[in-house]
Amino acid sequence: MGAKQEFLGYKAEKIYSKLNQGSWHGTANDKIMFEQVMQSCGFKIPTTLALFHPWRTGSTSCHHVRTLAELGAFFADVTTFPLFVKPVHGLFGRGTMLVHGFNKDSQTVATDEDSSISLPNFFKWLTDNSRAGMLFQSMLVPSHDVQAVCGNRVSSVRMIVLVSDDGPKLFRANWKICTGKNIIDNTEGWTNGNIVAAVDPNSGWIEAAYQGIEGRRIPVGHHPDTKEKLTGRSVPNWGDMKLFVESCARAFPGLGFQAWDIAATTEGSCAIELNLATFHTVQATQLVSGKGFWDERLSKVLLG
Repeated sequence: MGAKQEFLGYKAEKIYSKLNQGSWHGTANDKIMFEQVMQSCGFKIPTTLALFHPWRTGSTSCHHVRTLAELGAFFADVTTFPLFVKPVHGLFGRGTMLVHGFNKDSQTVATDEDSSISLPNFFKWLTDNSRAGMLFQSMLVPSHDVQAVCGNRVSSVRMIVLVSDDGPKLFRANWKICTGKNIIDNTEGWTNGNIVAAVDPNSGWIEAAYQGIEGRRIPVGHHPDTKEKLTGRSVPNWGDMKLFVESCARAFPGLGFQAWDIAATTEGSCAIELNLATFHTVQATQLVSGKGFWDERLSKVLLG
């Protein structure tokens, strides 16, 4: 097979999506279900402090916020900000926010270092952004090695795991790197200045990196903020992250094609979320690596 034929287009999704059993989709798509599986197995995930939903139950260790009054009481008890807020069902980082603080006297929520909104308006924003609920999580702190390269924002590695009869093994990877003031590491269609780097799944070596500006992918060799080298080096903490994701994948045997977001933090490797491997993930990884997905290994898993 030629190199061009190894690249998978959107029509191929109906083939490899069969590796993910429908009865298991919720464990990846629903962040509360994902959290409960991971906690029961003892794997590191972000700490959820509260679940905002009119009736749903989440972890026994988190607050359950149903009303405006309960939201104010929760914020009043928080001792450490910022908090990361994200939808239970979310894609591409949409509907996320950083909460920097809460003023008990004015009943206002600081949504930026220089701006705030009233508690009722924040309550409305929560209600409008997710029917399935919103999670309030403690902020992760990147490992010191990661901070040296790309600053103090969490920049996760998209680690694509293929599950065969021999168990889960890392298949492909790319590092999603924050720049500027971005609070999420997605590129938003290559428009927000964030970087995606192609990573060799065996060694963690960064082979190429591209920054997204105005819808264009621009090759870069250094991080624009820290000026640290990106290409020609390994992803920090790679060995631990690889062992971690392959261990986590064993808890989801019904998902044969998994796309994890794994971050190296000061507390070790942490699983931010699990996604089904879809055309978006496949295409983004093929673009930055210049390598197609249809190789001998994937062919063997799909065709037997």
